Amino acid sequence: MQDVEVLILEELEKNPDVTQRDLSEKTGLSLGMVNLLLKKFVKKGFVKLEKLNSRSFRYILTAEGFKEKSKKTIEYIKRYYISGRSKRFVGNKPGLNTLT
Repeated sequence: MQDVEVLILEELEKNPDVTQRDLSEKTGLSLGMVNLLLKKFVKKGFVKLEKLNSRSFRYILTAEGFKEKSKKTIEYIKRYYISGRSKRFVGNKPGLNTLT
């Protein structure tokens, strides 16, 4: 789930006017799940809601949201790039076992 949270936070950073439906299509999550995650982000202070009209909102990534996005991005890189690379090279060449 964490990877999808990064995608949502990145998309909000790029386009604060993105709709929940757009986020749902880009992430492959249901509309309800996107709504739930956005509520979670608002509650934690990662995203601020700005009401545009009776039916539309703008999602603004806060400083705390930028910090969380950076943290999750680093975790993602560690998990997929470094661990994936170490699995690929372990046993193939001497001295590379230290990557695991």
